[in-house]
This record gives sequence, C-alpha cells and structure tokens, in this order.
Amino acid sequence: MQHDYWITIGEFAKEAGVSVRTLHFYEEQGLIEPNRDPANGRRRFNRSDLVRVQNITLLKKIGLSLRQIHVLSSQASPEIADVLSLQLDLLLRQKDELEEAIRSVQWAQTRVGHGQVLTMEELCHLIRMTEMNVRTREDLYRNYLTDAQFEVIAKGVGDHGFGWENDAAWGPLVLEGERLLGLETDDPAVQDLAKRWWGLLWDQTGGDMDLLKNLKTMYDQMEMWPEEIERPFNPELRDFINDAVGVYMLSLKDCA
Repeated sequence: MQHDYWITIGEFAKEAGVSVRTLHFYEEQGLIEPNRDPANGRRRFNRSDLVRVQNITLLKKIGLSLRQIHVLSSQASPEIADVLSLQLDLLLRQKDELEEAIRSVQWAQTRVGHGQVLTMEELCHLIRMTEMNVRTREDLYRNYLTDAQFEVIAKGVGDHGFGWENDAAWGPLVLEGERLLGLETDDPAVQDLAKRWWGLLWDQTGGDMDLLKNLKTMYDQMEMWPEEIERPFNPELRDFINDAVGVYMLSLKDCA
C-alpha cells in the first residue's frame, strides 16, 4: 500500500529497513528532520524522508564518515558526482597506503637479500606499514577520544586486538548479558551483571568520567560505524546494559 506519509516511527522504520533507534540517532544528529503532526506532536515521515534515509544507508556502505554524510544528506538529492568524488578520494588514500606498504616490504626484502640486518627502527616502521588493517578500529577510537584518553585505552591492547571487548575479562560479561537479555533491568541477576560491568569499566578507565562519557557516545553510535568494523555485541544488548547500569547507578544514589 502506498502512503504519502507514515504516522508511526515503527511503520516508517520497517519501510526504510532500519531500526527505530537508528532513526532516533539520525534525528539527534540532524540527518533527518521529520515533520510533526500539529494535533498531537507525533512525527510524520514522508517519502522525502524515506529517500534521505536510503541515501544515508548508501553513503554508510561506501565508507563515508558521519561528517561527509551530514554534508551530502543536507541536500534534497545528493549529487552522484559528489558521492563518487568522495568515494574516489577514499580509494586513492587506501591505494597510496597500500603502495607505501608494498614499497616498504620490497625495500626490506632487498636489504635482507643483500645480507644486511634491519635495525629495530626499520622493523617497527615495516610493522606499521604492514598492519594497516587494524587502523580502522584505532581511528574509530581516535574519532571519539582525546589523545590522552586514547592512550589509556591503548594500554589495554594486547594479542587479543584493539579494544577491551576482545579481552578475556569482557567475553564472559557479554555472554551473560546475552543470556539475561529480555529480563527486567531491575532483576537481581541483571543488576549483579550491571554492577560488575560498571566495575570493570571503572577499573579500565581509571574512573575518568569524561572518558566513560566519550566511550558511551561511541557505542551509542554503533549503527554509524563502518561496516568492516566488527561489533563486540549487538545494539539490543547495548541498550539493555545501558538501562541496567542506569538503574544500578540510581540505586547507589538511593543508598547514599
């Protein structure tokens, strides 16, 4: 059935192929601005909103940043030439990085072939050039954290990879959260998980509230991460934990 507009956000989300939370996030970021019904204040999404959301989805898939998406989505109909130009810039940067990595490996190969020994500095440079595949994850953190905050997080990097969610300490908590998903957030078992989740966050950030706030923002915007970045858990678990920790924090205030 064709509509001129959708009254409920759930109905529109289904038509657009995104979650309701994603639509809320797009609205918070100024990417979409649905009209309001003057009678009751409810959002009214129309076909231009549908086209805009579909454009945002397309731009995400080709790897554009939130800033680039914001610029292009501000147009009623993004020019295909602009989209292609941005995508070409991205590919050219990746091409330059790959060519530099190839030259570095060839240079090292020639040196070793002539019986020369690489210095520690040269080895470190070579490693940096050949580990570009991990940069995207690091760039994600850098986009949300200050340099000092990034260094705090970087200390947790080990063989498990960048970010603590791959750490052995987080794995069991994520699995437990998935098992409890669907219970009320004030359920004793959920609150016990929230207490341990918050405690681990507190320990690994040194209790830096600004860092915690920035990390929360990063995970709240998980839907906007580049597709090649693996999510440590799904948005449903994120929202569940956020709500559970919120209840836990309120309980601490009540006890104070």
